[in-house]
Amino acid sequence: MAEISTELRRRRHEDARVTHGWLSAVLRGHFEYFVAPTNEHVLKRFRQHVGDAWLRQLQRRSQRGRHWSVEKLRHFEAKFALPKVEIRHPWPEVRFAAR
Repeated sequence: MAEISTELRRRRHEDARVTHGWLSAVLRGHFEYFVAPTNEHVLKRFRQHVGDAWLRQLQRRSQRGRHWSVEKLRHFEAKFALPKVEIRHPWPEVRFAAR
């Protein structure tokens, strides 16, 4: 998470579409590596923390940024939705079952 926060700080003034593309790729890769049937809640929490860190960096672009209205925040979240967690791997007893 520290590396992502540092990179978000560095990308603070980039176009949000470019940062969204990069962040989506990072999250998809993280989910693919760490996905397991019992790990869903941890991955959802990680996704939430990354989204909050990105929002904080976007709000720091200007002095008025911390006062986003609820409407503006919902529009932003709808337009730049981060990838959802999908558990695609079966349980271990199914994966490693001898046939």
